[in-house]
Amino acid sequence: MWRRRDRPRPPDGRGCDVWRAHVSDYVDATISPELGAAMAAHLSVCPRCRAEVELERRLREHMRTDGLVSPPPALADRLVSIGGDLPKTVWMSASAVDRLPSRRRRRRRITAATIGTLTSVVVLLVVVGWTLAPDLPRVTSARGMAVQRAAVVPVSATADPFDCPSQFGCPPELAGLPLVDLTVSADAVLLLYASDGSVVAVVEQWGVLDDAGPAGLDPTVASLAWQNGDIVYAVSASSLLLATTAESELPHAPVPDESLMQRVSRGLKRLAGH
Repeated sequence: MWRRRDRPRPPDGRGCDVWRAHVSDYVDATISPELGAAMAAHLSVCPRCRAEVELERRLREHMRTDGLVSPPPALADRLVSIGGDLPKTVWMSASAVDRLPSRRRRRRRITAATIGTLTSVVVLLVVVGWTLAPDLPRVTSARGMAVQRAAVVPVSATADPFDCPSQFGCPPELAGLPLVDLTVSADAVLLLYASDGSVVAVVEQWGVLDDAGPAGLDPTVASLAWQNGDIVYAVSASSLLLATTAESELPHAPVPDESLMQRVSRGLKRLAGH
């Protein structure tokens, strides 16, 4: 029996872990002659490494005689279940530099497609809104309506200035005369100011002034008409002084420059039926 201090050591003093790394090469006879001789010397004194070499040889022999080793059934079933969870589409790369699709690229494509669709919708809405936006109507009758209004002699004061849709607010007094009558038609607001035979009639109508009014008006009634933004004002009075005084007290805003979005908004409102 070998005593511990008399047991032979590996020639180069390396432990079992070093030799186990060369077991496969030793069994396959692919190890260098020098290292093979040193390992044989180690195996002669190390039963654990010798048993590992023997086990390796038996496994090699078993694989040569029995062919391929079948995987355990549980492992095969697991692999099949994993394969069934995979997408059915097989992606193929056209060249070595092409990259297969990824979730990030798919999100980018979806984002780009969404932005493109929204852009197309916005452009379509702008074109439709611009096309459908109604132009301001040409106003030709405001002055004639004012003249006709001025010819009315009020019987009693029935106007309520607090129920007035007029742009300038239907003041209760104009050119020193009180508001006595208020009428709202389909496209205009008509106001009548009168006292002691003096009369001032005002017409406020949305649109663009086309001319001073139709021919054949009563020459005894002084009439004025002008553009106030997108509203046409016409004033007729029993005297030129009253007409000019009323005209000076009414608003005179410049014609607004309509922006693209304002016109598109008008067109979309028309499309929506508003």
